[in-house]
Amino acid sequence: MKRFFLILLLSFIWIGSASSQERLSEWEGKCFIQFEGKVLVDDEICKMGSDDMPIDEKDNFLVVVSKPVLCDDGKEGCSYFFYAQQDKFLGKYFWVVNFNVKKDVKKAVKPFRLADIDYYEPKGGGFGVCFIDGEEPIAFNNKFCFEY
Repeated sequence: MKRFFLILLLSFIWIGSASSQERLSEWEGKCFIQFEGKVLVDDEICKMGSDDMPIDEKDNFLVVVSKPVLCDDGKEGCSYFFYAQQDKFLGKYFWVVNFNVKKDVKKAVKPFRLADIDYYEPKGGGFGVCFIDGEEPIAFNNKFCFEY
């Protein structure tokens, strides 16, 4: 159990330093962000990056997803972004998303220990994954999806 918490702590340190680094793989594709039941990004083109591609072949990975948006004053420079991470420990998968919550916040300040992942099929075609916080049959409050 101590090892699990050590891995979790180190992953947060790694995530904190990962925001400004370039990724080995970078691409554009659709993403979806729903926070506290409100859709903030609805199948729009986002920027993604990861050092762990292809993620289908990995037990542990981190993907950074960013959607530039206008600030409240109409100027550029704001964005919604999240870090989606999968870790495997003792044969069990764990999913975590760290989200910046407000478009003018420059750090991913809100962690989610997610209930599950699911397929992401954006409008107009494509394929990806959703990191989901919440339980059915209640509507999921928080959903973070990206195409890859």
